[in-house]
Amino acid sequence: MFLRNIKHASYLILVSAPLVVILLSPKSITPKLEQGMASAIVSKSYAAAGSPNMLYNSSFEITTNPDVPDGWSRDYALPPWGYQAYSVDAGNAFHGTKSVRLGYNGKYVRSWYRHTKMAIGHKYVFSVYLKSDRNNVKVVLDLENVGYKAIAANTEWKRFFVAGAAKTSETVATIHLKSDGALWVDAAQLEEGAYPSDYIPSDSDYEDYDTILKRQYDKLYAIARKNNGYSLTRRETRKENAFELVGTEYDFYTQDNIVRVRCLTPERVKGRKPVKLEWYLERDGYQIGTQREIVLQPGRNDWNFDIHDLPYGEYIVKTKYIEDQSTSIEKSSKFRKLPANVHEVRINRWGRFLVVNGEPFFLYGFYDNLSHGGTDRWKSVLREMENVGTSGMINYIGGIREYEMLGWALDEAQKSNQKVFVHLGWMLSYFLPKYANRKDRFSNEDEAMAKLREVVLKYRQHPALLGWATLDEPDNRPNIFSKEYVERYYRLIKELDPYHPCIISHLTMLGESKRYVGATDIAVIPHSDQSYYDDLFTEYWDMGIPVFTNSACIGALGISRREPTPAEQRVRLYKAIIMGARGLCTYTFRPNSMNTWKEFSVIGRELKTLAPILLSPGDHCYLSNAFTNHSVVKGLLKSYEGRYYIIAVNSKRDAEKVRFDLKDVKDASNIEAMFNSPAPSFEPGEKNIEFIMPGQSVAIYQIF
Repeated sequence: MFLRNIKHASYLILVSAPLVVILLSPKSITPKLEQGMASAIVSKSYAAAGSPNMLYNSSFEITTNPDVPDGWSRDYALPPWGYQAYSVDAGNAFHGTKSVRLGYNGKYVRSWYRHTKMAIGHKYVFSVYLKSDRNNVKVVLDLENVGYKAIAANTEWKRFFVAGAAKTSETVATIHLKSDGALWVDAAQLEEGAYPSDYIPSDSDYEDYDTILKRQYDKLYAIARKNNGYSLTRRETRKENAFELVGTEYDFYTQDNIVRVRCLTPERVKGRKPVKLEWYLERDGYQIGTQREIVLQPGRNDWNFDIHDLPYGEYIVKTKYIEDQSTSIEKSSKFRKLPANVHEVRINRWGRFLVVNGEPFFLYGFYDNLSHGGTDRWKSVLREMENVGTSGMINYIGGIREYEMLGWALDEAQKSNQKVFVHLGWMLSYFLPKYANRKDRFSNEDEAMAKLREVVLKYRQHPALLGWATLDEPDNRPNIFSKEYVERYYRLIKELDPYHPCIISHLTMLGESKRYVGATDIAVIPHSDQSYYDDLFTEYWDMGIPVFTNSACIGALGISRREPTPAEQRVRLYKAIIMGARGLCTYTFRPNSMNTWKEFSVIGRELKTLAPILLSPGDHCYLSNAFTNHSVVKGLLKSYEGRYYIIAVNSKRDAEKVRFDLKDVKDASNIEAMFNSPAPSFEPGEKNIEFIMPGQSVAIYQIF
């Protein structure tokens, strides 16, 4: 005989073949089911154990963020947000010690859809205990692709359920509050069958979270190796001693007459002959002017040329690196000369950041269908974003009707000092037969392209426009979105509007950079504290283009079962900054946790100070911790206006002792800890700094 005892469950099972005895607590012996259910059915449903509970954290006891439950989300569509709208109540529960509280008409709580699979045609039942602060509160239970039911909750805990046959292979369990009043939700259960059995939490509640993540990321690496022949090449170990053509300072020029070009050359052994660079301009396959030659010094080399007399168009800087007449490396860099424009967003290739109307711009904001939900929602979103110090967003537009409101949406964004990447994906994919079930779609490509041209030409001069986005995660569907497919639409948009960057909103798969790098001006990638996303960052960085990151807030990275904590968000965002990102988005708007939302505001204030430093032409270098592996503690040293700045990230949960070598700092007399960073150990004139970093933390210092 063996004994099985699971936390939080109000039952005990004793098994001794051939006998099975189920001992139930008083709560589970007398469950409160929806009124009107026949007593015979009640007896039948509780006479035997049902199938396992398919919902993770169904009793809301697991709260990594104390104010919200793991594994569940709330509505993103409309305000209000905050504790009164959606929160964990630790003092009111049917099962265990916690429940979820909804506080406003229209709010809901739902399970995360990527974790709940069904067998088509099988019967499933979703049950839940509900309680309100008043009688006859309207509630709708919705088991997506199975069925829904309208019920009335009262002031005592009572169990309700909805059942039916599965129409598809995935589902989401949702509880909607449909009238005024507070609603408490607890002990949710999804199982096979027509009627609910005793409530039992899922076994998945007790799986080790880190083990689950490692298993899932191992799968992602395996997919990359299988599909792309991807081999791991970490940035820390890749070959640095090679010629690199950084390229022209900007991707296009309007009022500038002088173009500057930069290349990086390896350190040479003393006594070796000087190396040289031959270069010339090319347009439409023809050389423009004469070929020129410069002698290169080790390290950074800049040169310039005049484009005043050149006609408008696209040009290529062609270079040949020559060493001892034996080594010859040819590389090129494109740029455009364009007429002056009212509104311009250029890319500074040397620093890999955006320049809006001549001013460096650091993108800090969200990626979501932000303008969806009506005028009140958009205004509320913009107000909330401005309050936490964001500067812009990638706005995924969810249908034809939203494009009709685009001008108004951009006007409102401009009032709130927010810049917008406008997504055109609805016009670039949903006319395909694969998406015939989509509502509000274009019937064919001609119709879609006509609308695309209209939208781009109409709004390309809008001051709130930051750029355009084409497709979302095309590398998840490479059989549809081939290299030729994505590049064709990229070229079309750049022809219609050469004054703004054009991006793919997400590139998610390792090994796909060669397929998609020619169809985006910036690589926007998901990012977290997992090495998979560091490798994805490195892959696109090594392709020579800017990299912006999109950290999961809630709903993204389907392998995750919860939203990140405030500390995890801080580490992910600053880690991306250290790696070179000059644009930070988070998906989706906004976190469930108010604690995390407050952290976004803190980071927003910090970035107001740090953005000019990060976007300056001052030198920077990566710092290695003398006490531990570089992958655990990452550091960046940046010079700005005669001062130096250190940004360090500890991604481990444990505290780490840190020592950074400051040999590249010319004068280190004083050091100041910024933003409540740990006090450092530092002696004036010394060439190192030591400090203790708490687990999952960021430290920032100013040296002068």
